[in-house]
Amino acid sequence: LELMPVGGNLALSDRFVSADEVLVRLRRLGPLAPVPGPPGWGPARCFAFPGAPGTVGVISPLSHSFCTDCRRLRLTADGRLRPCLFGTVEVDLRTPLRRGEPLEPYVRRALALKPEGHRLVLGRADGSGGWTALSQIGG
Repeated sequence: LELMPVGGNLALSDRFVSADEVLVRLRRLGPLAPVPGPPGWGPARCFAFPGAPGTVGVISPLSHSFCTDCRRLRLTADGRLRPCLFGTVEVDLRTPLRRGEPLEPYVRRALALKPEGHRLVLGRADGSGGWTALSQIGG
């Protein structure tokens, strides 16, 4: 997993290693073959060393955006649904849940607000200047 500029971790940005560099380093150990990832496991690109057990999954939100394949919404610790892990848009679910309202219209709204891509770059997240820890986002 590449370093993602969330939760105020920019102090570590000088240690960024791209997914491509990780694969270069892994290939020094031997041939590495792409393999299909398990269904529903999200954005990881999976690889295996032929004849070895297991696989290696590489998630690269910065160097190879996976937004077009993203099928996820994130539920925050305070009851808001985020269409994008790296965005700032949220749909309140806590209030309608407490009122006993059906949640489907709110979930559909969050899906409609899902962006085609993120503006995540090393140095800032979504251009907002605000940082939220992944544990608060549901990440």
